Amino acid sequence: MGLVILGVQLDTVIIIDDDPEVRKSYQWTVSDLGLNGNELAGPLPPIDRFFQEFNHTNAGVLSDHKLTVKDYAKFNGAKILYRMYEMSIPAILCTTWETAGLDEIRKYRKNIPVMLNPKDLDPDTLQMGFEICIREFKGDFQTHRKSDRTLIRIEEFDKEYAYVVVPAWDSKEVIRLSTDTLPANIQEEVKDNTPYRLYASVNLGAEDHKDVYFDQWSLE
Repeated sequence: MGLVILGVQLDTVIIIDDDPEVRKSYQWTVSDLGLNGNELAGPLPPIDRFFQEFNHTNAGVLSDHKLTVKDYAKFNGAKILYRMYEMSIPAILCTTWETAGLDEIRKYRKNIPVMLNPKDLDPDTLQMGFEICIREFKGDFQTHRKSDRTLIRIEEFDKEYAYVVVPAWDSKEVIRLSTDTLPANIQEEVKDNTPYRLYASVNLGAEDHKDVYFDQWSLE
């Protein structure tokens, strides 16, 4: 048992999902890849304690996004995957919420290289997903994941959402962001001054708006 990807040893996949039947189904995929599956049955501890107790030695992670149902966790999957990326833990967001939960997921998308619908999960996509993560940890980004500083137009802004256009990506498509995607100082500057122009780092090579992420916002 075990797999080496670009020099990184993986022995275990930690499976995080509130539904025990889903966790069990993922076990088959993990096993077919020659890895051990470790299901986290929950309820999960608060997020800081979760990471204090989290044993990720030689492990990858496969997590759903919507974890707050059934008192399984007090946080959602995108939030923990964001932190796992900073710890160089290869982690895949496997969720049916890639559209319905997009507003929440997008603010963490920079640190989520791979998002899969469960119907697309198989041993090949699982291995490929881990490889994409590991490549990014080594500084090797796919074209659609590389970011560049670019102009952003905020067309409308309210308490919940900012509606933005990225001219260098698609000047005719409006992207909706939850307002907390923007830093507090920028929210304050923008709220009564739309339309407004500012800057952010954006992965301009993204082919689908679901994959677009924003980072390093600035007013100039």
